[in-house]
Amino acid sequence: MDDAIDADGREPIHVVHADDDADFLELTKAAIERDFPSLHITSETSASAALERVEADDVDCVLLDYRMPEMDGIAFLERVRALDESLPVIFFTGQGTEEIASEAIRAGVTDYVRKEASASRFTVLGNRIITLVLKRRAEQAVADATARELEVYERIDAGFLGLDADYAVTYANERASEVLDVEADALLDASVFDAVPGLADSVFETELRRARDTQQPTSVEGYYEPRERWFQLFAYPDAEGLSVFVDDVTDQVVTKQELERIRATLELTESEFNSLRQTLSRPPSPFR
Repeated sequence: MDDAIDADGREPIHVVHADDDADFLELTKAAIERDFPSLHITSETSASAALERVEADDVDCVLLDYRMPEMDGIAFLERVRALDESLPVIFFTGQGTEEIASEAIRAGVTDYVRKEASASRFTVLGNRIITLVLKRRAEQAVADATARELEVYERIDAGFLGLDADYAVTYANERASEVLDVEADALLDASVFDAVPGLADSVFETELRRARDTQQPTSVEGYYEPRERWFQLFAYPDAEGLSVFVDDVTDQVVTKQELERIRATLELTESEFNSLRQTLSRPPSPFR
């Protein structure tokens, strides 16, 4: 379908309208497309034809009459929900009993609009379609952005933990589970101080709480007793909690310690050499 921006500045919204009354379909299409240029209505008098549209096309919303010859609106809705759990489906029907409304809600209908003989009914309907579709698009954009963000977290070399304001783990990448030697399922939704053995009462807890309390980034390098390894931790706070990066730096620490030992040894050797050279360079004592 063509996704060019329409006259009202919105991306097109594609709607399938299923109703066995062809005249009413025509009236609805004319009224809505006149007042809402971004809405494009495809009309179907057959429920099966409308369902085929949903299956085949990039449909943004479905308008549905409750009473259809082939299948009623509930059966149609159940078929749609099997394909797409979040697609906006609006019952636009004259069948307005409380029993039908309750059944539709249980089946997953998004909204319920009566076919009342009022001048504003199509305006109300058009605005409702736009609201529901834009809401779904916004939610999908957030979900896509979150998925991309999580993909990045999984690709980074360091372990990453997302903590909420109470230090409960909301996300842990595979590397974090590996570094901490704790299964991801045991981390999620648990307090990080309970889920990770030895973290409580450690320098790591001190820095996590400092970051949360001061709302300033902190970092620490320390020895993690349960694994007998050296860890480096960076904590970045925000209003929602903490983003924590942790990695095993044992190899780097051991290498650094060895270099320090070698440097100290070399400094001592150089000192001893200089002392010996000074001794040897002194003139012989006349009293010997």
